[in-house]
Amino acid sequence: MTDTSHPGHAALDDSEAHVHRCLARLPFADVDVELTAAACALRGRAAGEALAALADAGLLERHGRHPVRGPVYGLRGAVGTHPRTHVDQLGRLDRLDHEEPDPVAGEPLRRALDWLLAAATAAAHLLDRGYRDLDRDHHHPPADAPAFTTASEALAWLDAQHTILMAAVRAAHAAGLHGSTWRLVHAMRPCWTAFHHYPGWLEAHELAYDAAQRCGHASAQREILRTWGVALRNAGRHAQATVAFTRVIAAARTAGDELGVARALYELGGTHLDANHPRQSEPFLRRARGLLRTLGDVRGVALCDVCLGRVALVRDRPTEAITLLSEARAALVAERHAFDAARALAWLGRAQAHDGDYATALYDLRLAHDEFVAVGSSRWIARVREMLGDIAREQHRLADAARFHAQALEMYGRSSPRDAKRLRRHLDGLKAPTDSPDDDRDRV
Repeated sequence: MTDTSHPGHAALDDSEAHVHRCLARLPFADVDVELTAAACALRGRAAGEALAALADAGLLERHGRHPVRGPVYGLRGAVGTHPRTHVDQLGRLDRLDHEEPDPVAGEPLRRALDWLLAAATAAAHLLDRGYRDLDRDHHHPPADAPAFTTASEALAWLDAQHTILMAAVRAAHAAGLHGSTWRLVHAMRPCWTAFHHYPGWLEAHELAYDAAQRCGHASAQREILRTWGVALRNAGRHAQATVAFTRVIAAARTAGDELGVARALYELGGTHLDANHPRQSEPFLRRARGLLRTLGDVRGVALCDVCLGRVALVRDRPTEAITLLSEARAALVAERHAFDAARALAWLGRAQAHDGDYATALYDLRLAHDEFVAVGSSRWIARVREMLGDIAREQHRLADAARFHAQALEMYGRSSPRDAKRLRRHLDGLKAPTDSPDDDRDRV
């Protein structure tokens, strides 16, 4: 939000004043050249020149050059991006409209939302080959949406724009732009799964589900509810996640959406597994696997096998676990799903250690570590180091175990506080002489 009452506003030329008025209608604390160009319907060069002129006039603050976003400018008088602050922004816009009537006052926000949606959708298709692109309804199809060439580039953009994207979701919902709300949250799926911003993930999905209901879009409701359930599970709210996935299964069956049923069954099985209930998880995972195999979803079958391999590992069936995880790894490599393939390899290494083949286990875990570094998954880099620490402890290499566990805790502290808490609890349990071996194995 910018202050159009600033003395410098009157000295602007028409193009600069137009940019200043457009920025006044956006809910962002800062902007970059591409976002400004989209919101103001300008080419990048013109937007960059206008931003520099506004900064020279004292109307914007230069925040330096971001490695992904380029030059970033802070908006003077910005009131932040918390959902409740948008009410204040709308009131200030009412005063602005009274002073400078504008028949298309909401267009800068709509254009910004459409640009962000196009960019997030492009990132989602590159990062998640299982992504289902629901219908897109652009009020202003963007002419210059970002074109990503690599997964790491797309992931870096999502990370850099996370605060902007969250502010956009809140603003869209507050403005009654319900189609934009749920579509943007749906397109941000790789952002949630990569960075684990659980408070934002939960907030955004609550807004998106309400928006999809208001639109009467049944398939959007199912998709949003499913990824909302994943957030609830990852936040440790297993009972609520179970309710969410059960509702998705019922709705998908009613709609004849077999793929939706299969994916929700997989998530439900994964929820029971995450809650340390492997016996309850196995039937759901096997039903999901059968459906996905019938539908020809190779990746889906492989992901079920990863979870079934973990079930076999927890239930002390290491040979079965190694077979399942090896097949899953091969399928995911063949399908070029780098992150999921690395995840299968990490669990395979853990299963090999459980079977006593420490040399192969350490080789595979180190390879998995390198693959997670390549895809930029800090949470799973930490998870592999945790596994290496567990194996070192099993081999009585206590100094190595302490080093790996300390590294994992430090990384979890930055990427996944819940995992940090879980690991501390696990390590405290290992120190307690009354803990049973079964407790250890359930935390593999």
